[in-house]
Amino acid sequence: MPEIARLGRQTTIRELARRLFPGQDDADGLRRAEEALVAANPALGDRVGFRPGAPVIVPDLGGRAARRSAGRETAEPEAVLAALARSVEALDEAAADALAGEQRDAEAAAAVLRGPEAHGAMRRRHPDLVDQLPALADLLEERAKGADARMTALRSVIGEAARDLAMLRDAAPGQR
Repeated sequence: MPEIARLGRQTTIRELARRLFPGQDDADGLRRAEEALVAANPALGDRVGFRPGAPVIVPDLGGRAARRSAGRETAEPEAVLAALARSVEALDEAAADALAGEQRDAEAAAAVLRGPEAHGAMRRRHPDLVDQLPALADLLEERAKGADARMTALRSVIGEAARDLAMLRDAAPGQR
């Protein structure tokens, strides 16, 4: 069963390794702990992966136990897969909302640029740019149309991830 810890205030791999493996004080042991953490948690290779409360898989360092007070939990594979499935569903909803909002905003901006108010304001402030408004509106409308294609592609990838998780869940120990 994988060991899971939750990130606290750590902002680097070294801080996390020191917190989880306090017995790894020598440079070589600390380096091994850091490498094992990144191998088990690729997102930690990027500073974006360091969010307080984010789950971290605690690797086994060949019998050198991690510190119990680091907030570790034992997670059953089914629980990990269920959490991942919920995350994929949330991603699907967030992506749909974001792309729908992008599409609405681009369409609304294009409509404003085609309106008489925008032409009047541009004529007063930058008369030399008035002729550019229709082209800018066209670009925004193309962007809005592209949101559908981006959503289809993203949903396809998210659907594939959901199917893969379902296959993993079916193959997890304890499943029929």
